[in-house]
Amino acid sequence: MLDNHLDAYQCYNNLIRVNSALTIKTENGEKNIERTPCMAEGITDHIWTWKELLMFKVDHEV
Repeated sequence: MLDNHLDAYQCYNNLIRVNSALTIKTENGEKNIERTPCMAEGITDHIWTWKELLMFKVDHEV
C-alpha cells in the first residue's frame, strides 16, 4: 500500500505540482510561465489536473 501511495505522490509531484525553481520569467509585465518537472523535461506540454491523471489509460504493451 505504501508503494502505491509513493507512486501517486510521484505523479502528483511531477505532473500536477508547479515547481517555482522551473518557472520561466518573462519580460514586459507578462505572466511568468509556470512549469512542472515533466514540462521542463518535455514529457508533457501542460500542467495536469487530478481528473486527467486519474483517468489516464496506461498502455501495457510498451
